[in-house]
Amino acid sequence: MTTKPAHSNYPLVDVLAIWAESTSTLGDPIMGNTASRTGLPWPSDPEDLRHFATVTDGRLLVMGRGTFEALPARMKTATALAKRPMAVLTTRSEFRVVRKNLLEVNASRVEPGDITKLVGMLAHWSKRVRVAVIGGPTVIERLEPAIDHATVTYISGAYPGDVRAPSTRFLDTFRSEQVLGKTAQGNTIVHYTNAAH
Repeated sequence: MTTKPAHSNYPLVDVLAIWAESTSTLGDPIMGNTASRTGLPWPSDPEDLRHFATVTDGRLLVMGRGTFEALPARMKTATALAKRPMAVLTTRSEFRVVRKNLLEVNASRVEPGDITKLVGMLAHWSKRVRVAVIGGPTVIERLEPAIDHATVTYISGAYPGDVRAPSTRFLDTFRSEQVLGKTAQGNTIVHYTNAAH
């Protein structure tokens, strides 16, 4: 098992993974649908969206290119980026600041589980950074050794989708399952803590 990287130069408050998942019409766990306008396979759940907004407020959002492109335009405005700066892991560029509080980093420059390297590239931000890894599944799995806890919304029902959810093995190192609540639409929000931390 990989141990959590030392954060001595950048003592992170915490690293959270957050996503919603459901079951595809084929029975597989999914978290997205690239054919959907919103990127989500299921209808919008206002309570879950409010939960996401609350939990990620003030955090550096780390994601892959597909997740970034699926985000609504309102999350990419200067005002929104001031509250939730974004780092997009991509294979398209080496490193570039797209605009204030939005950067692209070549995924190969971020070692699996090593958030400190990414934070180190963001010298203009506070050294006490809270991070939220929001997707896609490959990014969440790649950064798992650094993730302190995860919040997963389990969407009831089956939907067509083509973006898999993180591997069920991802939560094998997590414990302290705590149900945070159910939304009016019957979706369950569960919080997990990484047992290795």
